[in-house]
Amino acid sequence: MTLRRFWCRYFLLSIICFSVPVWVAAQELKVAANQWPPYVDEKLLEHGLSANIVKEALIKAGYSVNFEINEWSTVLEKTISGDYDVIAGAWYTDERAERLAFSEPFITNDVKFIKRRGSGERFVELSDLNGLTIGIVKDYAYGPKFSELKNIKKHVKDSVYGSIRDLIAGDVDLVLADERVAIYEINQNIFGSFKKIEFLEKSFATRELRIAVSKKHPEHEAVTKAFNKAISEMKKDGTYDDIIVAHRINLN
Repeated sequence: MTLRRFWCRYFLLSIICFSVPVWVAAQELKVAANQWPPYVDEKLLEHGLSANIVKEALIKAGYSVNFEINEWSTVLEKTISGDYDVIAGAWYTDERAERLAFSEPFITNDVKFIKRRGSGERFVELSDLNGLTIGIVKDYAYGPKFSELKNIKKHVKDSVYGSIRDLIAGDVDLVLADERVAIYEINQNIFGSFKKIEFLEKSFATRELRIAVSKKHPEHEAVTKAFNKAISEMKKDGTYDDIIVAHRINLN
C-alpha cells in the first residue's frame, strides 16, 4: 500500500468514526417516595399517579430513573443526606427548602369536606363547622388552619375509608380528606358508597405537590429546571393529560 492510499483510507475512516453518534448513558437519579395511594403505590400503574408523572418527566428531561418506595421519614432523611436524589412528591416548606431544591408544582392536592348525600352540612366559612364532628386521618397534615379550629370535635381514624364508613353510619358529620385519596379509597374498599356521600364544592385547603431534589446533588438546580421544562412540554403535547386519564381516579 502506498503512503497516499494509506492516508486516504485513514481520512475516510476518520470521517466514518466521527459521523457515528456517540451514545452517552443518561445520568441516573435515585428517586424515592412514600406509599400514598393513588399518588404512589407499588401495585398501581407505574407506581401511582404522581410517580408516573415524575418518572415520565425526568426521563423526558434526559435522565434515567431508579425508583424506590419507602417510609416518609426515611425518604426525607435520605434525600436530605444525598442517599436519594429526588423525592417524587413533597409539599414546600421554608424549613425543607434549606436543604432541598423544589420544582414548580406538577399536581394540586384538593383537601375537601365530604358529607352524607342530602344532609344539610355546608362549608362556606369556618364558622359553618362550629359544633360539628369531623372525621380525619391520624398523622395527616391538614395544615395550621385546621389545627387552630376550637369549636369542633375531631374523630380520628387510621384511614380515609374508615372515616367515610363512620360518616355513612352517622358517627360523624363531615370527613376531611384529599379528594383523590378519598375517591380511590371509596372505589377500593367501600365500592358503591359514593351514592351515599358527596363532596362539598369549596376546598378547605389546596396543596401543591412538587419534586424535591437534594442539595447534596451537584446539579440540583439543573434537575429542577429540566423537570419544570419537561412538565410544561408534557402539558402541551397531551402526555400529562393522558397520564391523568390512565389512572382513572373518578367516582364509579
